[in-house]
Amino acid sequence: MTIHSLLSAFSLLAAVIYMSFGIYTYRQSPQSRIHQSFLLLCLSYSIWSFAYAFAYLAQDAFAFSFWNKLAALGWCSFSTLILYLVLLITENPLVKNRGIKFIIFLPGFVFYILAVFFFGPNLETPAQVVKFFYAGDFLYNFSYLLFAIALLFKWGYASPHIRIKKQSRILVITSLIPFLLNLMTQTILPALLYIDFPGMGQLYSLIMILGVFVVVTRYNFFKLPESIIMQEIMNETLDMVIVADQEGRIRKVSSQMKALLGYDADEVMDHTLGFLFREGDQGKFDLLQMKNRDLKYTDIEVIKKDKGTLPVNVVCKQIKDRRLQDVIGFVFILQDSRLVNELRQKNEELFWEKERYKLSLQSVKEKQEKIEYLSYHDQLTGLYNRRFLEEKLTRIDFNQDLPLTITMADVNGLKLVNDSFGHAYGDLLIRKVAEVIQEGCRQDDVVARIGGDEFIILMPRTTELEARRVIKGLKAMALQEKIGAFELSVSFGYETMETSEKSIRELLKKAEDYMYKNKLSESPSIRSNTIDTIIKTLHEKNKREEQHSHRVSELCRKTATELDCSNDEIEELKTVGLLHDIGKIVISEAILNKPGKLRDDEWKEIERHPEIGYRLLCTIKEMSEMAEYVLAHHERWDGTGYPKALKGKEIPLQARIIAIADAYDAMISERSYRQALPEEVAVAELIKNAGTQFDPELVKVFVEKVLGKKIYSESGCVN
Repeated sequence: MTIHSLLSAFSLLAAVIYMSFGIYTYRQSPQSRIHQSFLLLCLSYSIWSFAYAFAYLAQDAFAFSFWNKLAALGWCSFSTLILYLVLLITENPLVKNRGIKFIIFLPGFVFYILAVFFFGPNLETPAQVVKFFYAGDFLYNFSYLLFAIALLFKWGYASPHIRIKKQSRILVITSLIPFLLNLMTQTILPALLYIDFPGMGQLYSLIMILGVFVVVTRYNFFKLPESIIMQEIMNETLDMVIVADQEGRIRKVSSQMKALLGYDADEVMDHTLGFLFREGDQGKFDLLQMKNRDLKYTDIEVIKKDKGTLPVNVVCKQIKDRRLQDVIGFVFILQDSRLVNELRQKNEELFWEKERYKLSLQSVKEKQEKIEYLSYHDQLTGLYNRRFLEEKLTRIDFNQDLPLTITMADVNGLKLVNDSFGHAYGDLLIRKVAEVIQEGCRQDDVVARIGGDEFIILMPRTTELEARRVIKGLKAMALQEKIGAFELSVSFGYETMETSEKSIRELLKKAEDYMYKNKLSESPSIRSNTIDTIIKTLHEKNKREEQHSHRVSELCRKTATELDCSNDEIEELKTVGLLHDIGKIVISEAILNKPGKLRDDEWKEIERHPEIGYRLLCTIKEMSEMAEYVLAHHERWDGTGYPKALKGKEIPLQARIIAIADAYDAMISERSYRQALPEEVAVAELIKNAGTQFDPELVKVFVEKVLGKKIYSESGCVN
């Protein structure tokens, strides 16, 4: 095997190594400009090595020229990319200037153009251009590389941090070696010994890349310190958080902090923490103090963007490189102390109340305990509240409590119950569910209400099988309970943590997803049953409404039949006729059964029932179209109806049919405020209001086909 064959093989291997390491490093943080630049550097080396692998074996000048021009992409750009990467790593301000960046990249571009278009077989390159190219390329490459090495050396020398010093030392040494090798083999030795060495710069640079590999794997080089810090923060706290670098400059602000202070992230970046505090408190966050020990302050005021203040408790925690014991940053945890101050204020009020009324020490203690109890318990159910649960989750003992199961429960149909019978009735439903869950759980289980209709059960030392048994028992108990005519229905979801590898947030998320999956399959039937219960309750409240609904339903069926509607449309109209007054469930019985004339405010209350009926029916997907008909059944043909003042055929056909059937049955039925009208009078009213209140064509069909009457004038009829 010849020396050129050996160099070709090494070059191909180098191309693979460059590209593999570039991609590996880039994938750690694709958004980082440092990672992006390093990938480009590895790509340039890879192209250079790949092209030289074939250039070494070229049999003629044309083949060598082709591969050398391809390699020029690498050997014309690598020095520029190295310098740019070092400027980014050392956070040099030059990298922020667009003009400077243009100047940095310009030489590489110029020499690449010259290499491609001015050199090659059959090209007569002027001697001046040849001299400029070789001299300029030498000065460009070696000056850029020397400047980059000098910057790395200064970066490490000036830093007080051991971690950065070690990184700098390794990078300087592994950069100098290929620099000196290339200088010796390409410049010094050929000048002294008159021997031409083959170009091997692409192979020497493997030493530098190996150095980068060492600092990446041993010292987390290229990994932003704040990313490491934030990982630890998320494992320890849910409070407001600020992350600062080793110089105390702010690098990241949590979303909770931004929401409370009003600052955008860009407005606080690069400031020290003292920027957020009053002048007298800024000295508490001196960099030297923070590096010597962890700090803790209570009731210190932080300044918001609007110049207001927020009382907080502050903890400053050092973040250290575990290998080197070097401080690489700080975490500031800020806890809103307003709640603590509120409790303190209430305690003071209790103290003065004791002095004024000479209460015993025991009564003061009882009041304090009550305040503490209310701060951790839900007032409606007496269960633990969200605040208690969140504190409990931070105190989970992974050695004692595993396997840990979290169960989420959601009350089905609560919104329908609230809309139909009022929130007081809904509160009864929630209390009953809370009683069932509390009674069905075990002594060590922790039950908390975390929202309007949501509960969480913490089950320490509970396997998945045991959790399923408990949930099965809870469901059976719920089915045996009722609130009035309503059966209890609760959807459950759970997730079990066997080892501490899962996070509590992941456990909660999976339990919630499982619960909502079950709720999707259970809710339609629950809502349908709830609608049936609402209708039944309405009819029990007012028997005349039940009879009226059934008669309207039948009249709608007959009208649809005479209009040659399909069987499905007939059944739909029959159902809507039965449900058209479902919204009256929220109307007071005193108004529905009032014997005298209704006042204006009472009429306003009555006129709400189409919209209420619409909201109730919209909760069931299959009844969404029927809900539209119920909403519009008090619209008038001339556009003066309610609630939307629709006019003519803007009103759905089904709503126009219901309007006629509803009005007709109301007139011929006995009401609390009048006797039933004769059929002839009712028919005459329909005819009289055809074209104003009712669809005239439908009135004709209703009178002639459904009632079997004959219209002979605008105000009367005969059999």
